[in-house]
Amino acid sequence: MDMTITCKSILDEVAKQTAYLGAKRGDYERLSTTDANDEILVRYWREAVAEAAVEMGNAAQLTLIESPAESVEVALDSAIDPALAESLLRAFLIDRVTARWLALAGISPASTGAGTAILQIISFKAQNLRLERPLSPF
Repeated sequence: MDMTITCKSILDEVAKQTAYLGAKRGDYERLSTTDANDEILVRYWREAVAEAAVEMGNAAQLTLIESPAESVEVALDSAIDPALAESLLRAFLIDRVTARWLALAGISPASTGAGTAILQIISFKAQNLRLERPLSPF
């Protein structure tokens, strides 16, 4: 099963999160992202995709596509639920990009909930392990 996740969709969610956090903390101008920040955010997106590829291991093959629009193509193992995989991967990418942006703004990523991204990928790996066929000891 293949799926595509675009950089724009991830960066739109990052913009929503940073705008909300900036408004809650009373520091909207410093925390929210703008179109002028796209170069930095795209770099963070690429780093997050590379990190996700390592974390997912054999469960999924991630291919970064840079043109015409920045995106990642995901080829999943047939035993993986595609809806769950897409949801977890999107959450991971959003959390990673947001955490890096907030670290740049001087806010600890641990205080934003972005630390849950690793737990999401671990649960993805756990699902993959449960779906593998057990081997007989004989």
